[in-house]
Amino acid sequence: MPASKSIFLSTEPCDQSRTRDFIDRVQPTLEWKMKGYKGNTRGGHVHESFVTLEHVLVKIPEQVPINIEIKYNVLWEAAKWQMDTWTIELNTFLDGILAAIYQFAGTRVIIFSSFAPEICIALRFKQRDYPVMFLNEAGLIPTTDVRASSMQDAVHFAHRWALDGLSKPLLL
Repeated sequence: MPASKSIFLSTEPCDQSRTRDFIDRVQPTLEWKMKGYKGNTRGGHVHESFVTLEHVLVKIPEQVPINIEIKYNVLWEAAKWQMDTWTIELNTFLDGILAAIYQFAGTRVIIFSSFAPEICIALRFKQRDYPVMFLNEAGLIPTTDVRASSMQDAVHFAHRWALDGLSKPLLL
């Protein structure tokens, strides 16, 4: 039987500089600010590895459709929660996602969705192969972004940028 590799990085000898660097990188997150720790971590390391988009596209049968909800920093939310406003540059971020999609999606049905209007606009400009849906919580959560402040504004935004639709949470 081959030797198994530990999935917990925290079992390795602690490198104080790497631990400090890791903590510095997660402190700006909302979860850290509210709880004092970040989920999925153990000490100064990520507890378990994250699943990649490539892994999902390869392992899940191609006949299973996937809605890829893209999370991206929204400036008004960062200001509201007193978060840092740094992020990966939008085009670099989306180009990585699209590269994985075009390489591994095959004939799978995929829908892109996002609460970030800039993501929806950029996805519409970058590709026409997959539908783009604008997610919004108009009227449910106060926002300073006029594009998501009411259902009427969200519909106007989606129409203006030729998005394929929008979605609002169903309240029961």
